[in-house]
Amino acid sequence: KLTLRAGQKGKSHEVILYIREIDKVAPSPSVIAITITGGQNAPGTFTVRRTSPETLTTISDTPSGGQVERTIYSLSRDEPRLLSAELRQFDSDPIFEQSLRFAASLWPSGSTE
Repeated sequence: KLTLRAGQKGKSHEVILYIREIDKVAPSPSVIAITITGGQNAPGTFTVRRTSPETLTTISDTPSGGQVERTIYSLSRDEPRLLSAELRQFDSDPIFEQSLRFAASLWPSGSTE
């Protein structure tokens, strides 16, 4: 469990990150599932899970929408394919840059790692 906070005192945002190992063998060494759980102001959960080398399943569960599950085709890429796709992109990625700035603001102050 890792708790990350960003923002000024009294107006900060908090993200709690749980990382756990599972026994299921993945199609490749990778993250198998990600679940985002909203707080009191935005209750609900959203999960993306690798269900096979070719498919992902998304599950959203909200008070207003109930539970919705969808399976989509999304081929699991190995490292050479990921690197190849990344090297074909020469332009900047503003979403990635914004994400890095936000993640940096969550990093504990005084930490050297």
